[in-house]
Amino acid sequence: MADDFYQSPNSEITPPPNNNSMRKVPAGSGVKWVTDAIGYILKAPGTWLAGTFIFIICIFILAFIPLVNMVINVLAPVFTAGFIYGCDRLRKNKEFKVDHIFVGFQQKFGPLAIVGLIYFGCTAAIMTLTIIIMMGLGFELLDIQDLNSLQNIPPQDVMTMVLLPMLVAMALMIPVLMAYWFAPALVLLRNEEPVQAMKKSFKACLENFVPFLVYGVVATLGIIALLIVLSFIGAITVVLLVPAMFIGYLLIIAVVFATIYTAFVDIFPEDEDSNNIDSQEDIVSEDESSITL
Repeated sequence: MADDFYQSPNSEITPPPNNNSMRKVPAGSGVKWVTDAIGYILKAPGTWLAGTFIFIICIFILAFIPLVNMVINVLAPVFTAGFIYGCDRLRKNKEFKVDHIFVGFQQKFGPLAIVGLIYFGCTAAIMTLTIIIMMGLGFELLDIQDLNSLQNIPPQDVMTMVLLPMLVAMALMIPVLMAYWFAPALVLLRNEEPVQAMKKSFKACLENFVPFLVYGVVATLGIIALLIVLSFIGAITVVLLVPAMFIGYLLIIAVVFATIYTAFVDIFPEDEDSNNIDSQEDIVSEDESSITL
């Protein structure tokens, strides 16, 4: 009761973050994340396809707006939060609606945007460093359009100019992605501050590196299997190939979003006493806060 007294009427009643809530899971969890994610998608396939389609359209439109297109990454965790919220509802046997993908714009927008801003800043810094390395290796001296100039340079030198900066960029992006992966879920569902959420996300990914490797292998095999199915569809009839490829692309995006949540609830198990986002119904009021599309 004492805690409730200090809560504002519309505030989210969330217990203090539990620093010991993260756990290390077995390697086989990487497979479970994918199968559970597919299960969530099968619960509301129409919503997932429509939601991912709207997400792509929004990103496509923003990409053509000057200046805004430079900070699309800032909005990435805001959209991610919507799909995470949808998974959270499905896990509790509640309805996942298309307008739920905009939850991040209604609640926690500031902290989620800060996560995106940090991610954008790190990405920009890595890209800048990559360009500097390439210039230092003499890449700016190459005339890509002049094939004769390329022939005069040993192939290993050209490979070094290109591959070395790319490998450096990939090596630096891995910890950035680790810090980003669970951050939207921690901000939205566990009321974590942006920086603290990214620290916890990095630690969780680091301590569960093996399950993530398994997850990557399973996801890659799944994509290959999907491509094989699409190739068979294309062999049967070209007319269905384009829509099948588009639906397949939407499903891949949906599975990625869903696996973020399935891995999250596995690594960050919800305490019985924790007051999550859905128990309050503050984030999306079924009658008042829905966005009409």
